[in-house]
Parts: sequence; structure tokens; C-alpha cells
Amino acid sequence: MLKTTYALLIGGIMLPFLVHAHPMMNPEEVEDYDTCVLEFLSEAQDVSAGEKIKQTCASQFRSNRLIPDKKIEAYNLCLLRYLPRSESMDKTNELINRCKSKYLE
Repeated sequence: MLKTTYALLIGGIMLPFLVHAHPMMNPEEVEDYDTCVLEFLSEAQDVSAGEKIKQTCASQFRSNRLIPDKKIEAYNLCLLRYLPRSESMDKTNELINRCKSKYLE
């Protein structure tokens, strides 16, 4: 009985670490399009969030802007920070709107 209790306790403590063994990168640390997609799309829980993540990575790393636009970069980083955790289209749209109102308006 004691072994079972001990095993459950250790399992309960270690399981969260095993599940999240690969934490997402900080959006500011990503340096190219492929890394951006690999890091953030793999965590996406909602299809619409996944599509927006791909668009955001393209905007951040494949744009033809000669002069970086700090507002757009801040908006993109906001999306990359919050969209992977979105679980529904409603939440995805709300997060997009919050990032937009905070950084673009």
C-alpha cells in the first residue's frame, strides 16, 4: 500500500514535467520562419489558431518590409505568445482582437 501511494505521489509530481518536457520558446527568441512554425504550430490546439500562427510566422519572417515596423512586430509576438493555448475559434478570435487593440490601434 505504501509503495502504491508513493508511486502515485511521485507520478503526480513528475507527470506535469514529462508532459511539458519541451516548453515553447519565447517568441522573441525565434529567428526564422521554420523555427517559428515548428515551435508554435506544434502547440496549437485550435485549427483557426494554427492557421493564424502560420500567417503570423510568415508576416514576422517572410515579409518584404525594408524597415521593421515595431507595432506589427509587437502584434505578431502577442499572437505567438497567446494563440497556441487557444482551444476554440471564439477564444482565437478574442485573442486576435485583444492583440490587435493593444498593439495596432
